[in-house]
Amino acid sequence: MDYDLKDITGLEPLAGDTNQSYVGYLNGQRVFVKKNSTPFFVAVANEKLAPQFLWSKTIDGHFWIAQEWLEGRVLKSFEIAKFPSQAMGILKHLHRSDYLALMLYRLEGQEMEPIDFLQEYYWQLPDELEREPLLKHIYTKLEDELPNFDHFNICACHGDVNHKNWIFRDQKQDEIYLIDWDSAILSDIFSDIGPLLYRYVDVWEWENWLKAYGLPKTDENWHKIWWYGQMQQLMQIKRQYEKGRLRLVKQEIAHLQMMTERKEQEDAR
Repeated sequence: MDYDLKDITGLEPLAGDTNQSYVGYLNGQRVFVKKNSTPFFVAVANEKLAPQFLWSKTIDGHFWIAQEWLEGRVLKSFEIAKFPSQAMGILKHLHRSDYLALMLYRLEGQEMEPIDFLQEYYWQLPDELEREPLLKHIYTKLEDELPNFDHFNICACHGDVNHKNWIFRDQKQDEIYLIDWDSAILSDIFSDIGPLLYRYVDVWEWENWLKAYGLPKTDENWHKIWWYGQMQQLMQIKRQYEKGRLRLVKQEIAHLQMMTERKEQEDAR
């Protein structure tokens, strides 16, 4: 059936950074509605990587989508580590989908190789962050130690595996979903794997998570976890600073310092 926005009743905004997410009712059923979503989401839903897709429509120049409402909650940061097989299974499905990669190409999705991440971070970097000794040190090391990048093996990647984008479904205790696909890119699989493990999984568990994905522990894979993990943390620090969230900036820098010391200890062995 061809639904429209007028068919959704009781539409109310949800709290969020963009103020473009809503909850409403379609035929008496609760639904999630988003304004200015990415058309890529439709392809993601078709791959069963997102809750059931109901309709999409362009209205007054804005792309709207509606999907099944999940009774669940956002995973807390410490909970991510409880779902190795589920989280890595979702990423593996995403990364191996030729259909999703093709759809991103058709939608002119952004291709990101390591140097592009560095350039995005440094573009209009606030002076205070540019002067921060630890951030300068990490940026220089990342610049000097670019990981290998195979243009023939780039794939669809989520682009933002923050714990706030993982939903735990109440009805099924082992079912989780990855949401908010607006940051999807074409890149190396470790642009997703690296930040996820670096931020939420103890280093001594990384090898098991790689196995859950089907990857071996090699020097190259290990380097990519560290590289993309630290790169994403620099980006997060920049985003939080630009939003004026200075307390979170301090927390991010403290975590970066801790992980940097951990890596230096590992490199010294």
